[in-house]
Amino acid sequence: MLRFIASVYRALISLLATAFLVGTIAGGAFMLSTGTGSTVAAVGLIVLGPLVVVLVFGTLAILIQNNELLHRIADAQGGRKPGLFNSRGRKVQHLDAAEERAEPRLRA
Repeated sequence: MLRFIASVYRALISLLATAFLVGTIAGGAFMLSTGTGSTVAAVGLIVLGPLVVVLVFGTLAILIQNNELLHRIADAQGGRKPGLFNSRGRKVQHLDAAEERAEPRLRA
């Protein structure tokens, strides 16, 4: 259930970011074409609107990606055996942790 909620959240964030991006550009273009408001405000909306959208929703995208990477690290450290499941919960081939490492094994 949590994976479903996370995937819905991911899709909604992408949809909202696209809607705000199109909205700011269309709003600024509408202001320029009809003469509503000042020209500076319209150009500011066209130029600064997408920058704010990228700043806000880019931060959310980084948070989502960071969360996925932290889950991978936690799976590799303990709990489940590393490599049995990927971040989407699908089964993958499992390699022994010693086989994945490039450094030589230590011997006692």
